[in-house]
Amino acid sequence: MTIPVRYANPAALLYGLEMFAVAVCAVSGALAAARKKMDIFGLIVTAIVTAIGGGTVRDLLLDHRPVFWIANTTFLWLPALVAVATAAYARVWAVPTYSLTLADALGLALFTVSGAKLALNDHYAFLIVVLMGMVTGVAGGAIRDVLCGEIPRIFKGEIYATVSLLGAAVFAGLQRTGASLVVSGTAAALLIITLRVSAIFWGVKLEPIALATRKAQTVTLDLQN
Repeated sequence: MTIPVRYANPAALLYGLEMFAVAVCAVSGALAAARKKMDIFGLIVTAIVTAIGGGTVRDLLLDHRPVFWIANTTFLWLPALVAVATAAYARVWAVPTYSLTLADALGLALFTVSGAKLALNDHYAFLIVVLMGMVTGVAGGAIRDVLCGEIPRIFKGEIYATVSLLGAAVFAGLQRTGASLVVSGTAAALLIITLRVSAIFWGVKLEPIALATRKAQTVTLDLQN
């Protein structure tokens, strides 16, 4: 007796991946807004922008029209509801300090994979696929940081965009070799999460670029002559 093997629909997997990524990023946006003591409107706006920011930039760069959240408003309702639920939870129970870090790392991984996959579907070159994965992964978090009055962490030496680039490269490479979406996506996501969390735990950061400065020369004037 032969048991038929049913393979997962890549389009359905990608859609589910993006929905999960939107929800996770909405949590990170809501927590960041709550720590800045924003009101409920600011919290919801920050959560939505965090969730859809990266995908919006990606769609504009790849000329995908209409943008994904205009074509499917579920991508707007979901982060709004997640933001309200996160705020309600945070008012009753204490949120662990590492929750924002974990949510951000997971969102970074999921959006990096989804962005790279969409670029692969459009048959772009390897470099463009990697860059689109990175843009999708980091843009929403960068906009969130700006809304919260902070310098985006991708510009502060955080091992953030770097791991996104690496994860996107691994994903694209595995896809080019014929690996399934599940295998390549899982491998890339685990790599991104592991490196991101490890960098935070060990305090690993990129060194800032220091400009060379000339030592000021002190000129002494002899007023007696």
